[in-house]
Amino acid sequence: VFSEFGLLDVALLAQQSQQRLKVLHDFEHLILNPETEPQQIHRVISNNLWMLGNAFSMVSTGPDLTEVIQLYTGHKFTNGHAAHAPTLLLLRDFNRRFILLDLKGPDHTIELLDRRHAKEFQADLKVYLPGRDIEVLIIGGALSQTLVDQSPRAEIKFLSYQGMVSDARVQLNWLVGELSQRR
Repeated sequence: VFSEFGLLDVALLAQQSQQRLKVLHDFEHLILNPETEPQQIHRVISNNLWMLGNAFSMVSTGPDLTEVIQLYTGHKFTNGHAAHAPTLLLLRDFNRRFILLDLKGPDHTIELLDRRHAKEFQADLKVYLPGRDIEVLIIGGALSQTLVDQSPRAEIKFLSYQGMVSDARVQLNWLVGELSQRR
């Protein structure tokens, strides 16, 4: 019985990995299109957090976290500022740590100003989540040279969409290779 269970798990993991590779392929087409809006990327990432890496396998979002973001953006970006509201996704892991994703357009180069805004978002959200640490991950088309040359800070991180896709593809291809040896 146990050996059959293991075989079923391997088959399901292999099938899931192949489906995820297809999602990555479609997502890559989305991010290569300069007309893609951050809201489109938001929908894909919020339903496929695995694309962000293994550290995000035990992370989720939900209506309560979505409400926090809506309250914040609704309050901060009113009137003429609504068009400049960021595309944010708030996540919580199993340790109840919070991670804020600031999703930029695929043609957006992440600059020092984006880091400054992320610090503001972080501070502002503490009103809604007092006493909680909030990590920020800014994802965009590329990083400016000034950010590439700086040492990373633990509370605010940067990632390009291509880097994210590349890392996810490497992990999935490795997994598919390992699983094919076990069949």
